[in-house]
Amino acid sequence: MIEDCVNENARVALNQTEYEERYNALVARFDKANARLEEVKQEVVERPAKGMQVERFLHELEKVGIIDELDDDLFMGLVDVIEVWHDKKVVRFKDGSEVEV
Repeated sequence: MIEDCVNENARVALNQTEYEERYNALVARFDKANARLEEVKQEVVERPAKGMQVERFLHELEKVGIIDELDDDLFMGLVDVIEVWHDKKVVRFKDGSEVEV
């Protein structure tokens, strides 16, 4: 689309102010799409690592078996983040799941 815009400007006498506005809008759209592409590429790279982390987590959990008592090590192994807000509390586990309290 950007190339089409440039080619049209080369062939046809256009109002340069309108052309600049159109060109800049296309460049902004391209930059936004390119930034999103980079985000998706990063997610693709991170997913296998997260999957391996979840597998390790489940393996450790299987070793523990039924939990009668929660000790510090088990708690630290399960919980990633606890967020406390004025109207809610959220516990985020290392497997990516979360519970709102």
